[in-house]
Order: sequence, then C-alpha cells, then structure tokens
Amino acid sequence: MLDRVKNIGVVRGSSVLGVQVSYYTSSSFRVHIIKTVKQRKNIIVEQQQIDVDSISALKPLLWKNAPVVVCVDGKSLVHKFVSEGVGKKPLDLVLPNAIADDFYVQCTSVDGGNFISVVRREIIDNLYKAFGEIGVIPVSMYFGPFSLNSTPFLFDQPINFATEFWAINSNSYSIEFTPTKSISHDFINISGDNIRTCLVPVLSISVAYIAKIELPIVDVANRYADEFLFKRAVWLMGWALLVFTFVLLLGNFMLFSYYNDKHQHSSTLLQQHQSLLNRNEALKEQYAKRRRFIERSGLLQSSRFSYFFDRIARIVPDSLELTSLSIASPDDKIRLGKPIKYNENQILVSGSSRGSSHFNNWKDKLKKEAWLKDIFIIKFGQEEPNKPIYFELLLEINR
Repeated sequence: MLDRVKNIGVVRGSSVLGVQVSYYTSSSFRVHIIKTVKQRKNIIVEQQQIDVDSISALKPLLWKNAPVVVCVDGKSLVHKFVSEGVGKKPLDLVLPNAIADDFYVQCTSVDGGNFISVVRREIIDNLYKAFGEIGVIPVSMYFGPFSLNSTPFLFDQPINFATEFWAINSNSYSIEFTPTKSISHDFINISGDNIRTCLVPVLSISVAYIAKIELPIVDVANRYADEFLFKRAVWLMGWALLVFTFVLLLGNFMLFSYYNDKHQHSSTLLQQHQSLLNRNEALKEQYAKRRRFIERSGLLQSSRFSYFFDRIARIVPDSLELTSLSIASPDDKIRLGKPIKYNENQILVSGSSRGSSHFNNWKDKLKKEAWLKDIFIIKFGQEEPNKPIYFELLLEINR
C-alpha cells in the first residue's frame, strides 16, 4: 500500500528542494541549494543559492513538509568505475577486506560499466542527524553526479562543463564523467534556465524525483524516503480532513443561516398580520352563523308570507297607505321568564286612509282573497277631523 501512496502526485508534491553537500575535506563541507517546481508540463528553477555554511542554516529556506533531495560528493567519498559486473559484494572491488557494516555502497550503471560509490556510515548518519535537527527527512540521498545518466533529456544539445569535482561531457549518445580538481561555480544553460554547474547533479536528482524516475540509492535512503512520504501523506490527509470538515461546517452554517432568516421573516410577517388573521377567523364564524340562520329561516327559498304580502299590496288604492306589516305576531303579552309564543297564521296590518269609504272598499276587496279566512279590526279612528283615519287589522290566514 505504501508503494501506491508513494507514487501519488499530491503526496510526492510538485516542488522539491535540492541540497548539494560538497565535502572539501573529510570534516568540512559546503552546502548549495536549488528549488525546482513543476508547473503544468514544465519544470522550472525558482531559486539557487551556494556556499551555505551549515545544514542548520537551511532552516529559514525550507517550507513545512517540503520534499528535500540530497546529493553528496567530495573528499569523503570514493568513486570507482568498473567495466565488469559488480557482483554481490561491490565493496570488495573498491576497498578489499573492508567491513561492509562500516560503509554505504551505491552502484550506478553508466555507459560501458558501473560506478561504485563508497562512503563511511557515520558521515551519512551524521548528515541525517543534522537534517533531523531542523525537522527535515530527506526523501532521497544520492552519491556523486551519476544521476545525470538517468536524466539525459536535460541536455538538448552536446555540452561540456565542470562541477566542483567532475568534468562532464554530454553528447547525443552518452554522458562521460571524469574526476577533476578544479572547483567551478560557473553558469550553464539548461532548458532555458541559467544553472550553476555545482548544482547540476542535485538538479538531476530533483528532476528525477518529480518525474518519478527511480535512482539506485542506498537502503538507508529508501527507509528515510518511505518515512517521509508516509509522514507527508498523513499530514496531507489531516489537512484534507480539516478542510473537508471546515467546508461541511461552513455549508451547514450557511444552510442554517438561510433557513433561520426565512423563519425569522415568516415569524415577523405572521406577527404583523395576526390581527388580520384573527379578524378573518371572526368574519368566517360570523358568516357561518348568518348562513345557518338564513338557511334555517327559509329565506333562500320561496316563502308563503311573501306571497301574502304581494296579494295585500296588489289591491291597496292610492287613498290608503300601509305603515306596517307584521308576520307571526305574538299570541299573548310578552312576560318575563316565559317563552314567547307566535301565531304563524296571523298578519297584523297597520296604515291610514283618507276616508272610511276608501277603507271599507279596500277591506271588502281583501275579504275576497281565497287565502284569507277572516279580518278583525283592532283599531279604527281619527285623531282630528281633517286628519287621515288610522287603522290596524288582524288578518287570519287559512290553514
């Protein structure tokens, strides 16, 4: 599973800091750095710096959990070219009878043979310790400039240049490595970037890391590389989880805010229109009561009393004036605490007439109505000679 995680682009990163450690004596070294970044399909150099005093001085130049590759070369290393196979004990080809546990050995295949690179363990272990003190785990550590043999595409045309310890001749077919004692910090142009020659080997390792090109590094470097990539994967996963949680909480907050604003707005509108809603309910109840009353009273249907009123009014002459028509008048006097009784077969008619003859003629015509059973005169009189006669009749209806 770790092998699959190591090859994930996000875990490996798109930028790498290359550190060139150059030993001028067995105990003193100089440090050069180069920052390489992948942008889309191009690899560009963002920063170069040479002659850093120590590993600890690199700390301000590093960024958290950044991949760091290291190239080690110089007086503390022994490189030997062999044209035959290296076998199972390449150390014996360089230092016969040496104790294998005291050295790190790297074998690099080049044109025509192999370069065997040997360095004492304490030197590399001290380097890892120095990097650990500034919180860095190198993702790759390589000995010598021979990684250029795995990245020949860096040179788009034949070129000769010298690093701090090697003269390098690159042509269309191969790359030749020749030891030299002349230390060079000159510039050469590689893919459009001016690069210091002392940084070309570590640039090659940086490009190999970004392009996922396997290099023959020693076992201890592989172990530290696995540790760094696992740590970086956990770190990235933690950040991804943190960002996902933040986005989820932000989304929940925005959703809550939206619906809370809607609720507040609806509550405000409801409160503002509560009086109208209450009045609407009161009007509904009043309408229902009135509708029930009208339905019970029969006013929505044809009424026999409207027929009687029409028959009475039809024969009223101009000399008479009706002032009151009362349907279903009380049978008796209204008394407190007793129910009122109505007679639905009686109509009480009040009015006035210009003369008694006019009244009598109207009354006689009214008697001829088939629906009328009898007429009783309740009141009849005249207050003064020149005033109309007033009357009040009780009409009894046929059942």
